[in-house]
Amino acid sequence: MLAALAACGGGSRQHPAPRPPVARPLPAPDLNAPSTAAIQQQLYALRSNPALCQSLLRQTQGLTVEPLKDWTDGPQCVVSNTSRMLDALVLPDRKLPLTCPMIAGYHLWVRESVLPAARKYYGQGIKKIETFGSYSCRNRNGKANAPISEHASANALDVAAFVLENGRRIRVKADWSSGDGAARAFLRTVHDGACRYFSIVLGPEADGYHQDHFHLDMGRWRKCQ
Repeated sequence: MLAALAACGGGSRQHPAPRPPVARPLPAPDLNAPSTAAIQQQLYALRSNPALCQSLLRQTQGLTVEPLKDWTDGPQCVVSNTSRMLDALVLPDRKLPLTCPMIAGYHLWVRESVLPAARKYYGQGIKKIETFGSYSCRNRNGKANAPISEHASANALDVAAFVLENGRRIRVKADWSSGDGAARAFLRTVHDGACRYFSIVLGPEADGYHQDHFHLDMGRWRKCQ
């Protein structure tokens, strides 16, 4: 399993750029309503308000989470404000720890991008989303001299495949370039859709580390590639 790139850059497709400042405080997102153009900034802002974020998750229809205790694996691997999804519109294949903003972003991505794309291209829903995990105490891409990864705080998720209701698997590695037209279109739709909610979205066209999965995180940089 190749390690995913975490909080690394944003703005252009080639070079990191900082997140632009917000002119005024944003209202908390309503996770039961259609998201607005400001949704990514609203989700990112929830990082600094764990209590509000957890309250929003408890009020979200179609979502049940179990808050987890904070833990530390080392000076740079400090995990806080995490939960795992017990019920969701589409559950991941494992009960993974994820930060509260990541769960909020995942819920909206599934509702507003993944499920509509599945119905559009396949006429059915999604049974589960297969992943390569969320938490891993390591640096970016597993490189010793790289900055710490967003995975080290459970603030990232690696998505490998989507399983339709009829059991068909749409895999990032096999179908991004070599799949049929529907599979290629579906994967590009949900990849691009993720950029609406997550800070960084990386797929097979980003670099050699992401040929087999989508990396999604809620870090401080912005990039969609």
